[in-house]
Amino acid sequence: MVHLHPDIKYPMSSLESGFFQRDNHASEYQLSGGVSISASKNPFCSGTVVTFTTSPVNGGSSPAYQWKVNGNNAGTNSSLYSYSPQNGDNISCVMTSNLVV
Repeated sequence: MVHLHPDIKYPMSSLESGFFQRDNHASEYQLSGGVSISASKNPFCSGTVVTFTTSPVNGGSSPAYQWKVNGNNAGTNSSLYSYSPQNGDNISCVMTSNLVV
């Protein structure tokens, strides 16, 4: 059985750390974003298809997503990713926010 920790947060934004990031080429500020991931099944048996869903923070109207499996790019630009994890797999997602204030 594979267990996912239900409260793990993946604050993997492509924006720099810090609450605000100044864009020197425009008169706008970008808010740092983050993303949480939940799984459709937990626990589950190795090899079972699991759908992972993101919950973005400060993602804007259309954030971009890059899913990763063991650090390698996977999936498409979607807030959902279905995969059959094996023991030891690391599923993560990088969200790029388009939110500006």
